[in-house]
Amino acid sequence: DKFVGFVDNLEKIGKNIELAHVSYQDAYKQLYVGKDNLVKQTEKLKHLGIKNKKNLPQSLIDESESLIND
Repeated sequence: DKFVGFVDNLEKIGKNIELAHVSYQDAYKQLYVGKDNLVKQTEKLKHLGIKNKKNLPQSLIDESESLIND
């Protein structure tokens, strides 16, 4: 009975990991993918003159642009 309970719990963990991964992928797409991704929108606002105290890391901007061009 303990072993069956353990296997059930392990399967639940696996399903939750899969759900977390899908959620991560969806958030990643919003951040990086497509011409209106969040990184790109932030850069557009910056070019329009919106002032902010902090800047996105250049590597994040570069990755976003490379995914748009692919």
